[in-house]
Amino acid sequence: QVQGYLTTVFEEQLGRLYAAGTRERCNLLKYYGFAPSVAPHVRAAVQRLTGAPADGPTLSLPGGVEVPNLCLFYEEHLARLLPLADRSAYLAFVHGDLNGANIVIDAHDNVWLIDFFHTHRGHVLRDLIKLENDLLFIFTPVPDEAALAEGLRITDALIGATDITAPLPAADAVGLAVPAMARAWETLRILRSFYPALVREDGDPLQVLIGKLRYAAHNLSFDESDGRQKVWALYTAARCAEAIRRCLA
Repeated sequence: QVQGYLTTVFEEQLGRLYAAGTRERCNLLKYYGFAPSVAPHVRAAVQRLTGAPADGPTLSLPGGVEVPNLCLFYEEHLARLLPLADRSAYLAFVHGDLNGANIVIDAHDNVWLIDFFHTHRGHVLRDLIKLENDLLFIFTPVPDEAALAEGLRITDALIGATDITAPLPAADAVGLAVPAMARAWETLRILRSFYPALVREDGDPLQVLIGKLRYAAHNLSFDESDGRQKVWALYTAARCAEAIRRCLA
């Protein structure tokens, strides 16, 4: 059923816009709104979530997990990295704000898209990356530390992908035993299956890392997400930021 809904959205409806995509010069860091000026907001959100000053090179998360300090990416590295992201990407008209609330299923199982206020010509994967963010950090419940650990495993598997056009493995290959996490992963496999037709030969993961960082960092301030979901989002943002820094170094 979910496969049918997502196919309707991304192939039958938005696919008509995406089909006209062309590869063009584009700095995706600038396109997704990255700027050193947002650093204070990121620091405030991180410290509010962790309950401690984010002064060191790493952040300590529940369960003894440590990740690179996300604040330092915005404060110390971003200004240097911005010009290095002047590359190319596939651009097309996109919905621009494809969160779960903008996909409506009516009583007859029809799929409707609403709120096209932010529609523009932009990164062809933007809508898919945004919905993936909501799937993980809003729709997927994280009731305990075991579920959180599997969520972090999902993040590791996604960031470890070196070619975004390659299909994701099945949930059991990732070691997911929590039903909610296995369902989320199977939905991710559907979302990622739309990538090859949109980016064609461009399997560079950098474009997805940039989009994922943009939305995961923003998620730290969402009222819709609970504490563990925000910890998962922070882990994802920190891992993405470090991967971006390595890609552009």
